[in-house]
Amino acid sequence: MWQALAGWAFCISSGFLMAIPSCPVNVQVNPVGGGNSATPETYEPGLPINTITIRFINESDYGLDVQFYVAETLPDELLLGELVDALFLPGNKVTAGIGLSGQGIIPPQDSDFITIPCSQAAAVGVLGGLFLGPEGEQMGYGTQRYVTAGNYTCNGVITFYYRPTTYGFETILMTE
Repeated sequence: MWQALAGWAFCISSGFLMAIPSCPVNVQVNPVGGGNSATPETYEPGLPINTITIRFINESDYGLDVQFYVAETLPDELLLGELVDALFLPGNKVTAGIGLSGQGIIPPQDSDFITIPCSQAAAVGVLGGLFLGPEGEQMGYGTQRYVTAGNYTCNGVITFYYRPTTYGFETILMTE
């Protein structure tokens, strides 16, 4: 069922990406331990050297499109709105190595992680996460969260928690 959902999400995002011109981001994703949410999480913070580990934890009973973005560079002296515009470009979206079949979809009550070289992560963030029902229907969105390189530690961990609330869904960002 979730594999069909991953294919559905890929078709939607591919159509979206083709419709909007973008500049591709070549992020090196460390496949060791990441990209397979069907196995237990075994990440080791700080390894390899000069990387940042990004964890995605789905605490909901719904499938989750993590909606993860990485900007390798940012213009100097950005205002808040400009940072959001520079990070959340279609070409900055990363799904490789995340979730089922590397499509960025994490099953209910599951987690995954990837590692990215610090030199390629001037900013990382999520649009909030799209929570998906068993047939692929949209159940709701989390909260947009992001962090820039000066606000996280290289060789550290950034964790995005996606969870239900009494009013819908939320996304929490924590750095270690």
